[in-house]
Formats: sequence, C-alpha cells, structure tokens
Amino acid sequence: MSAVLKPRHLVDLLDAAKPAAAPGLSHLDWLESEAIHIMREVAAEARNPALLFSGGKDSIVMLRIAEKAFRPDRFPFPLLHIDTEHNFPEVIAFRDARAAELGERLIVRSVGESIRAGRVRLARPDESRDPRNQRPELWSLFNARLGPGEHLRVFPLSNWTELDIWQYIARESLAVPRIYFAHERDVIERRGLLVPATELTPSRAGEAVVVRRVRFRTVGDITCTCPVASDADTLDKIIAETAGATITERGATRMDDQTSDASMELRKREGYF
Repeated sequence: MSAVLKPRHLVDLLDAAKPAAAPGLSHLDWLESEAIHIMREVAAEARNPALLFSGGKDSIVMLRIAEKAFRPDRFPFPLLHIDTEHNFPEVIAFRDARAAELGERLIVRSVGESIRAGRVRLARPDESRDPRNQRPELWSLFNARLGPGEHLRVFPLSNWTELDIWQYIARESLAVPRIYFAHERDVIERRGLLVPATELTPSRAGEAVVVRRVRFRTVGDITCTCPVASDADTLDKIIAETAGATITERGATRMDDQTSDASMELRKREGYF
C-alpha cells in the first residue's frame, strides 16, 4: 500500500466514529488531535507513505502535526513536492529552508520534466499544470484496499477551514512565506482579479502593470493564482481579514475559476476536490 498525505480534502477518516470533544479542549485542540490520529494510522498501515510539502500554509501545518505525532523520532515518511516549475520563488526558498531545518528528506519531482520527456502533453503552453482525471473521493468513503499501482490520498486537515489554519499558525508561532503578508507588488487588473505581473503571466495588449498592496491567500501555480488587495501585514490582521471574508480563498484567487471549461469548481464536481 502506498499513501500520500495531502493538506486538505473531502475524505475524512474519522467521519464514521468521531469521539465527543473532551472537556477543556478548544476546537483547535480537537482538530489537531484528529489530524495526529489520522497521520499515525496512515504511517502504521501504509507501506510507502509520503507527506506532500510545497511550502504553503496548509503543508506547514501538516509539518507541525507530523512533529507532534512522531518527534523526537524522525518522520516515518519523506517530504514530497510535485514541482510545476510555476512556483513563486519565495515559497520554494521557504520549502527548502524548512525541510533543512527539520532535517527531513525532501523529494522533489518535476511536472516540467514529464512534459519535456513527452509523458505529459499540454493542449497549449499556458495550460494549467494541476492534476486532472482523478477518481471521485467522497466525504465518508475510506477504502485502504489498493490494487497494484494504486495509491491512496489521505487528508488529515479535511475538517479545517482557512480560518482554522491561520489560527493554528498563530497559536503555534509557525513561520510562513512573507508572500502571505501584505506587500507592494506589480500586478495586472484583469476581469476583477489582480494578476501577478511575471514572465509567466505578462500583461496583454491594452493592459497596464500597476503597483498594489496585496497578499496571497493561497500560493499555488503562478499561472492561475492571484493575490488579493490587503493591508493585513501581521497574523492578527490576517485572522481578522479571513474571519470577515465572504469569498473562499480559491474563489478569490484562482484565475482558472474564471473560465468555463477549466474552472476549479468544475474540477471539484469531477472529483478533484
């Protein structure tokens, strides 16, 4: 059996038999306890587990959960990042520094290498490099019986909200890439979004590059991830801003959610999330 631990998904290993909350435990304590239990169960049951770590906020929380689940021993799995080669440099630098700080093995595999080798073919050069054609993974369905070549994706943070993530980061004093905090950045105003001005996402005819104070709520592929206008330059301000947000982080930041045939919302219905 192989398994990949990923930050967040609809699959919930404990949905069928959740214990009553223990007296005195906060909601973060309960979420942490559930995630630790799931992670330990996967480590015990799977033959070749790996923990996905991109340097983003969810995977940063996953590292803390792994520390609490297994320290002072080494993690019973390597860290794994599937690199789209469309990542923000600040996040990759943070990824490498954090893995080195923990002293854990980091495996990096490149989507670009697969494209160049002909194993992956894009319909157009700027097509999103997100995974596609994944089987549906339902709320309460958990089946660890795998056939040859199959793998299981496990999501210990499936019950966590974006606000939970930030509150936990603040409680645990976890470092995150500065890109999450408000800063001045060159952007392009396009269809109601602020597109980062980069070599991968240049301005189009008739568009101007402007400087705006922004932050990133999520730090995915540059070609489909946008910042939001923000003055939240501290964790307390991010938590307050997140608590008052009326649009989900993906709805507010995904360029490909604005298209008709490649939107994240459609991929959710097809089993991506």
